[in-house]
Amino acid sequence: MATIKYRKRRLQHDPPPRVYIICYLLFCAAALQVTSATVQGYFPRDGVPPIEPLLFVIIFVHSFLAGFCAYFMLQGANWARILFYIVSLINVLDVLALGISPDIAIPAAELLVAGAILATPRANRFFAGRNPDAPFGDPYRRRKPDLLPPPRPREGRYDY
Repeated sequence: MATIKYRKRRLQHDPPPRVYIICYLLFCAAALQVTSATVQGYFPRDGVPPIEPLLFVIIFVHSFLAGFCAYFMLQGANWARILFYIVSLINVLDVLALGISPDIAIPAAELLVAGAILATPRANRFFAGRNPDAPFGDPYRRRKPDLLPPPRPREGRYDY
């Protein structure tokens, strides 16, 4: 039987500290959501109805996707960041569909704060595979002025 070799992607640059923080907070939030849903589902308190099975599944799927995205964002995958935006937006819309309540605060804050931090220029450079610590991208990718071709002379009717 043939074995399949997977190419492991090596990071050339470490993620910015804010990306680390957001990803580890996503791991913690996913674990906390699963734990609280499990406790509320299997050990309901007096006077509090047990959690609905469909909501239980939604919480597990969202928590799994948040952890999945966080893992791959730490490896520099831009598709994971886009998937995180989509999943977070769906989560906010799902909570809004249940009605306006204080429960909207946590998914909305997750989308706004984490989304804003993951959209900073430094994080963009990291997810694009460039050095996030360079002030304006990689200096080797920019063209030096002495290497630029000379400007073309304007001739004819376009000469002002």
